[in-house]
Amino acid sequence: MIYSVELDLCLRIINFYPDGTIESMTSTMSDRMIELVKPYYLSDDKFFEWWLNRPARFLKLKEESKRFGSVSSIRTRSKSEHILATDLKDFGLPFLYERGLFLPLTEKWVYPDFTLLDPETREEIYWEHFGMMDDPKYASKAVEKLNEYEINGFHLGHQLIATFESADHPLDIELVEGIISDIASGKWTAR
Repeated sequence: MIYSVELDLCLRIINFYPDGTIESMTSTMSDRMIELVKPYYLSDDKFFEWWLNRPARFLKLKEESKRFGSVSSIRTRSKSEHILATDLKDFGLPFLYERGLFLPLTEKWVYPDFTLLDPETREEIYWEHFGMMDDPKYASKAVEKLNEYEINGFHLGHQLIATFESADHPLDIELVEGIISDIASGKWTAR
């Protein structure tokens, strides 16, 4: 009997506060008020800004190896990566290009082509595009890299996305846009 009273009370409290109450509270505060309050919850815009600007390790390559201009002054090393960056930007997903990720179990740094943020869960998703799969050495390194991700708990289809192409099978734009659309709409789960 006591449990039904407690449950009833909890349900009344939940129903009293509409969805998004915490988020809306900080959105109506002035910047000075937010400085004083130090809210536990950051709005999406503020969280994305913090995430994009925090210190990170990036792959350093000669500028001439990044031949393809892209959105937000990001230069990519391939035409397909340029397409991915453009689509990520068009769908409004925050992303970083070739940001370092330390894999603790194999004690190795990798540089996923894209690190993006799931707007629903705020979890990072890593996207690797393997664009020269008809080159045996490249394909072998791609398999090795995917295995290292798996060993370190980054599972393909969850926190890790991989796309592939070869001379006979170019990047599937519809597939890419479908994946990005799922992430942007919250249908993708980065778990």
